[in-house]
Amino acid sequence: MVWVCTATAHAAGLSQKQIQQLQTLSELGQEACERGDYESCQRAFEQAQELLPWAPHRYYIAEALVGRGRLVEGTAIWSQILKDNDPDDCHPSVCQAVRKARERLNAVERQVPRLQFKLTRDYEDLIVRVGELELTGVQLKSETRVNPGRYLLTATARGHEEHRASYEVG
Repeated sequence: MVWVCTATAHAAGLSQKQIQQLQTLSELGQEACERGDYESCQRAFEQAQELLPWAPHRYYIAEALVGRGRLVEGTAIWSQILKDNDPDDCHPSVCQAVRKARERLNAVERQVPRLQFKLTRDYEDLIVRVGELELTGVQLKSETRVNPGRYLLTATARGHEEHRASYEVG
C-alpha cells in the first residue's frame, strides 16, 4: 500500500487537507489497479503526482500504462524511477517502489515488441511511419520499441510510390 510520508508532504508545502486528498487518491488508485481498472488507477495517481511528485505514484502510473498495453511508456517510467532513486537511502514507500519497479521492469521489458527494418539498399529521404511513430535514417537501422497492437505502416521515399500495409505487432 502506498502511504503518504507526512514529513515529505509538509516539506513540499502541502496542507493537511491536501495530504488527506493524497491518501484518498492513493487508496482509490490502488483499488482501481487491483480491479484491473487501469484508466481510473492512472487518473488517480496522476492527480496524486501533481500534488506530490513521488516514486510510488509514478510506479502505479507505469503499472496502469502497462495494464493498458502501453509497455514502452510504462517501462520508461520504471527505468526513470530506478535512475532517480537510491534504493539504500530512501523512505520505505520509495524503497518499495524502487524494488517493485526493478521487478516489473525485468518482467515486462522482455515483452516489449521491437521492430527492426532490413533495407536492401539506401533510399533517399526514406520515411517509415508506424502508427504515430516516424522513423528516418539511422532510426531505421536500429531497433525500435513499440507497444503491442495493430499498426498502419507507411513508407515513402522520393521517386518511389508510397507503400501502405497494416501489421499486427504482438
